[in-house]
Amino acid sequence: MSVKKIWETKEDREREKEIAEFFAEKWKCTINKVAGHHEIDFTFHRGSDVVAFYGECRYKDHIHGAFPDVFCGLKKLHFADNQRRNGKQTRFLVKWKCGTYGWTDLKAPDEIIYGGRSEGAMRNDEDREPLGLYSIHRFRIVKDEREESTEGS
Repeated sequence: MSVKKIWETKEDREREKEIAEFFAEKWKCTINKVAGHHEIDFTFHRGSDVVAFYGECRYKDHIHGAFPDVFCGLKKLHFADNQRRNGKQTRFLVKWKCGTYGWTDLKAPDEIIYGGRSEGAMRNDEDREPLGLYSIHRFRIVKDEREESTEGS
């Protein structure tokens, strides 16, 4: 059985942790980093080891609004669908380069595409995959400790 090589860097992991910690503080939760071979980044807890919800973290290397959507791998959506059947939600937690944070529930993407790294930048054949696209208007944006919905804007 072959093992998938994980290309995530130390910097990627640090950014994901920063995002998870930001939301954990906001929602008064504790977090646990899930091992890299799993499909999701963090578990969030409220006062016990029982999982309150899951978090998939994404850092975007551009300012909020530069692109109309944010993508998430279809395999992560499958994880979220399965956990929802077990009564647990998965939140898609994003930080943009400008410092804007936002979140949405990881379910029912606006569109599914086949995409990823450009052919010339691919590191392996897993750098292109089915992706769920989420309009940035679906995200609840956190400003001054308040959440604002941009849906319908």
